[in-house]
Amino acid sequence: MSLIPLFDAIVAPTGVESGGVALRGVPLAEYEACHLAKDRAARPVILVRSASPPSGERPRDLVLENLRIENRIRCLFERASGEIEKGVFTLVRCTSDNRDTQELFLQVGESSLRALGTDITEPHLLRFLESVAELFRALEREPTRQIMGLWAELFVLTRSEEPRTLLAAWHTEVGEHFDFTMGIQRLEIKSSGNRSRRHQVSFEQVYPPEQVQALIASLFIEPGVEGPSVKDLWDEARLLAGADSALLLKVERQCLQSLGRNWGIARERRFDAERAAESLGFFNIDDVPRVAREQPPGVADLRFESDLSKATPLTNARLKALGGLFSAARLRQS
Repeated sequence: MSLIPLFDAIVAPTGVESGGVALRGVPLAEYEACHLAKDRAARPVILVRSASPPSGERPRDLVLENLRIENRIRCLFERASGEIEKGVFTLVRCTSDNRDTQELFLQVGESSLRALGTDITEPHLLRFLESVAELFRALEREPTRQIMGLWAELFVLTRSEEPRTLLAAWHTEVGEHFDFTMGIQRLEIKSSGNRSRRHQVSFEQVYPPEQVQALIASLFIEPGVEGPSVKDLWDEARLLAGADSALLLKVERQCLQSLGRNWGIARERRFDAERAAESLGFFNIDDVPRVAREQPPGVADLRFESDLSKATPLTNARLKALGGLFSAARLRQS
């Protein structure tokens, strides 16, 4: 199911043609209680009807910069066939006239609907609304990391030997110590825009808990007009997630939280994939230059610059022998 072509096929209603009906839409085949519609301003609206009777007080409506959620609204809308349908729905509206924002709304809506499922009880509906609202709130915040840092993570993930494994291991919160975690294995991605392997690392990264195996992947990121954009890699990650709603929402959350209010411009930035691939090296954390393990009393949250060019990168054969996450992260051979 892709909501964008469905939305494009809907003809926006007018007061004259539809007798005052403000919405025209189509049912979503995979979700019996959900419809996709256009309003009179040709903006997208998702209508959801709970399978269980409403209980308690009516939840408050939510208004964000590009999103409006209206709960338990009695409305009628026109299907493409001309049939008028009425009922009590929750309306999730995109309030922007910008095409990119509308497409993002439809993509986020699609990812969130997959998590919603087909048996839409009121608790399920509330979780769906919270998911959509959380993602759109990210668009109103400052970015949480540099664009090339997100591009580097997406590049390693999508070009790896086992991208689905990396997608499952990808962190769920931006501030975690490592970008990928699987069992006792950890992988951190470091990118450089000046062809130097001098990277900022934290004390927690170079001294992980006992028994934890950790690697740092280092790669050079340079602008490239023919290279993949952040959006291209973002879309590839969505495809890798497939029908797995948890993975889909992880992709949306990581990208939107990372880019924040700059998402529209940031996602169009392109970088050189060939340069990134040829420069990619994996380094054992024990070989990385680092400060002494004993921190002075009163010192916390220590970060410092480490020159990985002083260490020897692991071979593909060694990565494969380590197995698990490290084997999966090897660059896929074309």
